[in-house]
Amino acid sequence: DRLMHLRRAAVLDELDDDLILAITDHTFTGASLLDGIPLVERVGDNSRRMHAILREALTARLEPGERRKILELAGSAERARHRFHAAAQLFHGAGDDIAAMESARDYVLTPIVYQSIDATTQTKQVVDAIDPTSPVALSLEATSRFGGLEHQLIELFEAAAESARERGDARAHHVDRRSPAPGAQEAVAHGRGDPMLDRDAGGAE
Repeated sequence: DRLMHLRRAAVLDELDDDLILAITDHTFTGASLLDGIPLVERVGDNSRRMHAILREALTARLEPGERRKILELAGSAERARHRFHAAAQLFHGAGDDIAAMESARDYVLTPIVYQSIDATTQTKQVVDAIDPTSPVALSLEATSRFGGLEHQLIELFEAAAESARERGDARAHHVDRRSPAPGAQEAVAHGRGDPMLDRDAGGAE
């Protein structure tokens, strides 16, 4: 049912083939679902966005439980391709703060060279809403201050690592060493880096 899947897709701000496949159980691609639909614009080379009027009309009768399911499916898809900042936002929107914090932790443990100001800000907003005194929040605070305040980084990362040790967070206490999350470096090495971060980095040049 194309209309049913359009209603599901309308939950998300931006859509690409991976996300559409994930939320439609591999029934539709971006082209097969959205081609010919008015009020849909292309964003970059691979993504599309529905106009707010269309999204509002499509989601008007969508059950809250269905909306949460879509956000969770999209969050899992984003996390699988190491877009941890996007995954954190989606899981938080779905009310799954445990998965949101796990995704944020993965983002924090990704080397700084693969992070961006926008992604860090987005992740920090999620974490601050869930647990603003967590080691993940402290690490994001350090990262957000990076530009021009490098002399404060060591103290901030040490504070984040100490908070992690006190909470028994075995993974996050490595944050002062900037260790990558499992699989993150491998993903980058094989060209599966974060398209959003790659775009941001390109735009900064």
